[in-house]
Amino acid sequence: IADNLLFAQKTSVLGSDNTHTHTFVGNITASGNVKITSADPNLRIEDTNGRSVEIDVTDDIFRIDDVGNNAAIFTTDLSTNPTQTTFQTKPTFLRDAEFEGSISASGNITASGNIRAGGEIIGTINGGTF
Repeated sequence: IADNLLFAQKTSVLGSDNTHTHTFVGNITASGNVKITSADPNLRIEDTNGRSVEIDVTDDIFRIDDVGNNAAIFTTDLSTNPTQTTFQTKPTFLRDAEFEGSISASGNITASGNIRAGGEIIGTINGGTF
C-alpha cells in the first residue's frame, strides 16, 4: 500500500487530513512505537465475537472501559503524584498479591483462609479491644 500511496500522492503520510478514514484487512505490524495524538485520544480493541474495550485519556483521567457493559474497568488520575487508580469492578487476584503502604477498607474484610501478620493485629470486636 505504501508504494501505491507514494506514487499516487507523492507523500508518505497516510491520512494527511483528519477527515480521512482507512480500513485495513489483515494485520498491521509496527517495528517501533504506535502513537495516537489527539486532544481526546481513544483506542478500541475488539475481538471477532464483538467483545471490546476502549482505552482513552480525557483531561487528566486515563481509563479502560468495557464497551459491551458501558462501564469503566478502572480509572487513573494522572494529575496526582503518585497517580491514583480506582477499580470500578471487584478485582480478583489469582495469585498472591503484595501491597506496600497501608490498606484501608470502609466495609468488611473477609477471608476463606488464614490471615497472617508479621506484627500485631490491633482492633475491636463487639466493643472489646484485642
